[in-house]
Amino acid sequence: RVLSGVTLEALDILATAIRAARLRRGWTLRELAERVGVSEPTIIKVEQGSPTVAVGTVLEAATLVGVPLFD
Repeated sequence: RVLSGVTLEALDILATAIRAARLRRGWTLRELAERVGVSEPTIIKVEQGSPTVAVGTVLEAATLVGVPLFD
């Protein structure tokens, strides 16, 4: 499956925001993974903007670190 450039850009923007917010909170990858209820490698994929991560996982990570989802 090939994703559009717009989709890939959105994933990248969200991933960057999640990582930056996690770091501002001083949380490790492991700490965020535990809070989301997934493995550390999954959080690494979230922060890389991988399109294979479940959307619920990405949105939960964003919510926990304080990234606004909808304005």
